Amino acid sequence: MKKIYTLKSKLVLLLCLFCTAMSLKAQVVNNEGFEGVTFPPAGWTIVTVSGTAGVWSRVTAGVFPTQAPNTGVGEAQFNSFNASTGNVFGLVSPVFDLSNRGANTVPVSFWMYRDVGYPALADKIDVLVNTTAGVAGATNLGTINRSTTLTPVVAADGWYQYTFNIPASYNTASNYFILQATSAFGDNMYIDDVQWTAYPPACTGTPNPGNTVSSAASVCPGIGFTLTPQNNTAGSGTSFQWQ
Repeated sequence: MKKIYTLKSKLVLLLCLFCTAMSLKAQVVNNEGFEGVTFPPAGWTIVTVSGTAGVWSRVTAGVFPTQAPNTGVGEAQFNSFNASTGNVFGLVSPVFDLSNRGANTVPVSFWMYRDVGYPALADKIDVLVNTTAGVAGATNLGTINRSTTLTPVVAADGWYQYTFNIPASYNTASNYFILQATSAFGDNMYIDDVQWTAYPPACTGTPNPGNTVSSAASVCPGIGFTLTPQNNTAGSGTSFQWQ
């Protein structure tokens, strides 16, 4: 006998297949190119380590040195050209979940403009990772100096991409990386096209044959459906109807 599928059964099947795929691949890649005019972008914060506030900003073109964004129309600028030596401010990422990372490598990458101006002055970006939105107790993943003559040495002015891997010990739901800028009173520093990977929990709340799930929290993200409380004659708690 030929099986007849109703629209609702087809939607349930598609939802189950989607959640199965999400379970197998819980990796989420995030990007920030500073295209929006609001700065810091939504979810981002600026933490003061030392100095006067206002040295991180969004610009559409750079001066000291003259340059342009790596891609698009926006970039993040740290005004080390005017900030006295020792001004230190961190640009803190949104919180991201690594509770399902397993043995996966978790990269954080960004593009930084390097120039030869004031070649001996070590304006720099330290890349930190922490379980809180601050620098106390953070792990330093590495340092990129602005000057092309300082580590890591490059041959010419321009944009360069740098990637750092977050240690395996960071495996909870609360993680942040921090682009900590330090002024040496040299040229300005520019950051663009930041990318980082999250590994949130795999979804498990697929509707059962009765089109119910036990809770809203475990349903696959990105799926639009309504959860309506139903009578529960078994007495095992509230169930939800998928509609």
